[in-house]
Amino acid sequence: MSGTINGKRWTAIKAMTVAAAAAAVFALLYYSGVFLPGFASWHEVVISAETEDEPDEIVLKNRRLSAYKDGECIFKTPLLCRVQNAIFTDIDRDGMKELILLNFNIGRYGDHRPFWVRFDPPVFRQHIYIYDYDPARELFRPIWMASDIGMEASDMEKDIEKDMGMEASEIEAGKSMGTKALDTKTEKDMEKATSGAKKRPGDKQVLILTDRHGMQTRWMWISFGLRCVD
Repeated sequence: MSGTINGKRWTAIKAMTVAAAAAAVFALLYYSGVFLPGFASWHEVVISAETEDEPDEIVLKNRRLSAYKDGECIFKTPLLCRVQNAIFTDIDRDGMKELILLNFNIGRYGDHRPFWVRFDPPVFRQHIYIYDYDPARELFRPIWMASDIGMEASDMEKDIEKDMGMEASEIEAGKSMGTKALDTKTEKDMEKATSGAKKRPGDKQVLILTDRHGMQTRWMWISFGLRCVD
């Protein structure tokens, strides 16, 4: 009898060991990005400085981004942040360029989730991150981290062809037709945004997002966040 019990116990131990090993292998593969969606386009990018106030190079390689100044790495994305594409442009029209990353990262909210969210599942979710660059301190500072972009984005690009200067009436029309915001804003925010837009004719800083089905939408920085203007 004891031999039978020991045999069953040994079988159970072996089964648990195999299950634990399989789980460990799956976790390793998952967090290395093997199972990220097939619709995602992955780029390798080198952005060279256009002025002395910019990083010498911003390099996206093997799904990770690094920025360099005077031969030193001044910024690197977290290990588990898988970057699809990177753009360095003045998206908020303040005269200074911002770094825009389309990426997959673990969780929806990062370290600072809303108080009503008790648990943020540790799975890959797609985000758009925007960073300011401070040339005096040579560092990047996050200014907008979308927790949910509301679509499955295959890629992003910057509109550099079409004159996107917008009057307030055009922005209001976009809002009334069901503008989708990546970040919730108030009516007061929108009023500030439209008054600001009048002063910026000819602005071409528009982000184009392409979803998994090839449909494109245009996004502008309005007030404090990206907003769809299609």
